[in-house]
Amino acid sequence: MKQTKVKITKSAFEKILMDIYGFSDMTVNANSSFNEETGKRDTMRLYYFNGYHVGTWMQKGSWYYADKASVEVKAAEQAELFKDLKV
Repeated sequence: MKQTKVKITKSAFEKILMDIYGFSDMTVNANSSFNEETGKRDTMRLYYFNGYHVGTWMQKGSWYYADKASVEVKAAEQAELFKDLKV
């Protein structure tokens, strides 16, 4: 699958993902860390569709998978691989 790379605001990025994948099957994990070079916090948001990582937003640049059909196949394959895993 090919990544689409963009440099846009978080809200514009989320709108693109919601247009592709919808809202109900999406989850987001946020992470931030202190960047000693800049003296600022770097924020990264990871977006998942049915448990499959479909995009990452960062202020310095972001990416997402635009092909929902391919992502659905990969998500199903991943779910099959981990179906018996006990956490």
